[in-house]
Amino acid sequence: MYLLIVFLPLLGSSVAGFFGRFLGSEGTAILSSRNIVLLGLVIFVVFILSGRQNQR
Repeated sequence: MYLLIVFLPLLGSSVAGFFGRFLGSEGTAILSSRNIVLLGLVIFVVFILSGRQNQR
């Protein structure tokens, strides 16, 4: 889960950079936006889970 925080933006920017011509301007914008939303959800879950581990 912690590795997703590091590698998800790297993967998303690599795909948008390498396949930008195939996806087009709108496709790369959608891909980047979905990647940021997914990363935010992962960070939120990690934040909640790490807070629960400290309470036990």
